[in-house]
Amino acid sequence: MSIVQKQDTVKDKIIVAADEFFSRFGFYKTTMDEIARKIHKAKGVLYYYFRSKEELYTEVVRRELQQVKDELIKAGKAGDDPVTTLENYIKIRFERLSHAVNYHETLQADFREQYGFVESVRKDFENFERNQLKKILEEGKQQGYFQLSDIDLTLDVVLIMLKSVEIPLYLQNKYAEYKNIIDEMISLIFNGLKKN
Repeated sequence: MSIVQKQDTVKDKIIVAADEFFSRFGFYKTTMDEIARKIHKAKGVLYYYFRSKEELYTEVVRRELQQVKDELIKAGKAGDDPVTTLENYIKIRFERLSHAVNYHETLQADFREQYGFVESVRKDFENFERNQLKKILEEGKQQGYFQLSDIDLTLDVVLIMLKSVEIPLYLQNKYAEYKNIIDEMISLIFNGLKKN
């Protein structure tokens, strides 16, 4: 095993352990000491790879959201008609984000105000979603599925709707309770977008 591979392995172990602690106890209650003990390394090893707990947490959230992105990319390439693609995208988005526990913590207003270090990761995910959804809406308009006067404004409204339910779904732990209602929300979105 090369030095680079070994370093990647140690770095990955740090991230996996950090994810476990951050997911269970949150950013505030997790310490670098606990993460170091979990992987049987000195705390200094963590600081070799990550300058701070904030940087480590940002990487954990980035990887968590990358997994969501990977699933959403697959949904966008499924080859379905744009209506089905959009429906699957929204369902997969909510389901995958329900498992992104560290992302949930970043939804808290006090967390975002005090810890702006995660804002770049959140902004990256927002830009990703904007691009993915815009492709779906443009394709739907071109193929005659959607009647849209302004794709960018429609996209803003769809994103506002999706984000507006994140706090009840994830921070208030209501995803399981509302899971079936998500289909109704999707119907509301589609009825507004579909060409009559």
